[in-house]
Amino acid sequence: MNLKDYMNDETLINGLLNEESMAFKYVYSKYKPMIIKLMQGFKLSNDQVDDIFQDGLIILIKNLRNGKFSRQAKVSTYFYGICRNLVFQKSSKKTETTLSSDSEFLLDQVQEEVSEMDGLIEKENQFAQLESAMQKISEECRKIFQGFYYQRKSMNELAEELGYTSSFIRVKKNRCMNHLKKLVHE
Repeated sequence: MNLKDYMNDETLINGLLNEESMAFKYVYSKYKPMIIKLMQGFKLSNDQVDDIFQDGLIILIKNLRNGKFSRQAKVSTYFYGICRNLVFQKSSKKTETTLSSDSEFLLDQVQEEVSEMDGLIEKENQFAQLESAMQKISEECRKIFQGFYYQRKSMNELAEELGYTSSFIRVKKNRCMNHLKKLVHE
């Protein structure tokens, strides 16, 4: 497997539970920058940031194993919440570490970026599912889709090109679309 395979939450969860090194590399490469941004508003050393990230990862895996992660949120959002709570716990123990209004603003910005990142990851997953499903449909369906959606051909043009009537192409396109939808949702 490569890092891209872990964009899917199920694959990532299974990889972490099975202690696959690529799953951990994915978490470090995709989640650590997000956590570093979260902690910029706090007076924490690089070692403290690393400790919080590591502790958050341990808590994530523990929660995956004991079923505390309900899978209602994305793994990235859940992990962000764990690390945020750890930062707040650490800062509440140190009275000199307080959030300024700039830090609160930064925290809000990071949360927005996490939401945006989750949206992008979800779109990438959908594109990957669509691409995979397109490989499974017939060549004729692919030709109809490419002609209609990408080349913007009319039903009459497609019918002439493929040697069918335009009404047959319309029906065939609908059947192909229904088949593609089933493949995407598998």
